[in-house]
Amino acid sequence: MINSKKQSNTENTITYHYPFIDLEKKKVEAKVTIDQQMYLSVAVDLSNGIIQIEKNEEDFQLALTDDQKIIEQIKTMAEFMIFNQIDSYSKTFLS
Repeated sequence: MINSKKQSNTENTITYHYPFIDLEKKKVEAKVTIDQQMYLSVAVDLSNGIIQIEKNEEDFQLALTDDQKIIEQIKTMAEFMIFNQIDSYSKTFLS
């Protein structure tokens, strides 16, 4: 179960969107939404070893999940997509 400002018995839907994948430059951008609301944006540049993060803190005053875990999953998925030459992907799960 995910904690938010109000305790809720419903599960939140977390969706990973990958709107930008550049196989040649080894760059991947991911957007993470929670219940269709933007939560986190992560840009992974594998060729330079850089990860840039933007978080929507205004709408999510309490961390709804472990950000480091999400960022690590995005980095792992970026490596997988670049290695396997996958240029589009989307993932949804309940947490």
